[in-house]
Amino acid sequence: MNGSGKFHIKRSAKFEKTQKKLVRTRYRKNKQGVEKFVKLMEKWLQILSVNPRPQSPMGDLEPWPDDTKEPGYELWKLKLKMPQLGGAAGEGRLIYLLDTKQREVVLGRVIS
Repeated sequence: MNGSGKFHIKRSAKFEKTQKKLVRTRYRKNKQGVEKFVKLMEKWLQILSVNPRPQSPMGDLEPWPDDTKEPGYELWKLKLKMPQLGGAAGEGRLIYLLDTKQREVVLGRVIS
């Protein structure tokens, strides 16, 4: 997919909700952590707009849950190192759909 133009990034309502919840619960009293998290997300959204299929170990094509497969879409999970969080909370995930026909990355949720 590289070299053939950019992909449009679309943020779903579920993505916006999970991102706000993550900031509220994990970075409640950590302004510097929030700033680093925002920069991390901006960096990855820029990368995904050019290359929405990152290679392992950072990104993986995921199997669809039973009876949910959408023709023309790929389900991806991107592994993130959450800034200033340790343990299991430091292992973030960005779940998104890739629509190759419309050249669109639809952000589903971000979790930590």
